[in-house]
Amino acid sequence: MESDLLKKEDEFYKENEKLEQRTKELMKKVTDVMKIQDNLIKESLKTKSDIDFIKQNNFKFSNKQKSIEKVDYDKADDELGIPNEISNMGVKGATQYYKAKLTTLQVEFVKLQAENKKRGEEIKKLQKENQSLQEDKEKWFTSHNGAKITIGRLESQVSSVNSKFQGKTTELTLLKKELEQVKKDLKKSTLDLNNYDVRLTRAHEENEKLKTSLKTVKDEEKV
Repeated sequence: MESDLLKKEDEFYKENEKLEQRTKELMKKVTDVMKIQDNLIKESLKTKSDIDFIKQNNFKFSNKQKSIEKVDYDKADDELGIPNEISNMGVKGATQYYKAKLTTLQVEFVKLQAENKKRGEEIKKLQKENQSLQEDKEKWFTSHNGAKITIGRLESQVSSVNSKFQGKTTELTLLKKELEQVKKDLKKSTLDLNNYDVRLTRAHEENEKLKTSLKTVKDEEKV
């Protein structure tokens, strides 16, 4: 999400740069039109002054007037995209055309300013969202580092418990072996005890037989 916002913000910056460039171009066009208007007014005044001067001095001014009315604005016209026919409209017609052109440029300039302002507000909004995301990222990073430390501590404890468990497991294995040996020894002792008991029983029986035989012999001797 953060990368998308950064990408969108970058696109807005690029669009803003384009708007600023268009604004500069419009301002240049407005300036050029205003210069042309000033030149037309100056040329108009100069023409009137020349006509008055010629009338006063009885000069022929038809060629002079024609050359004055055909002021060369080709360079400015090319830059502003103005038709070449404007130069044939005369000073008054050209002035009206340039006024209309200036009004159009001013309207477009106002639109560009509004669009530029809107873009700026959107960029500020994106910057605010980006700042919020950055703060969340820093909080998450801090929490993540804390979790890593806790996990490391727990892993160390688990490792210690595992070592102890391994030791106890080894000890238990040894005890099991000892228990098995004790069981074997106990079984052997039980067998030995049973054998001793059988032998004792037999010895007792033999002893009883001997007692009986001895008594019989004694009884026979008395007779």
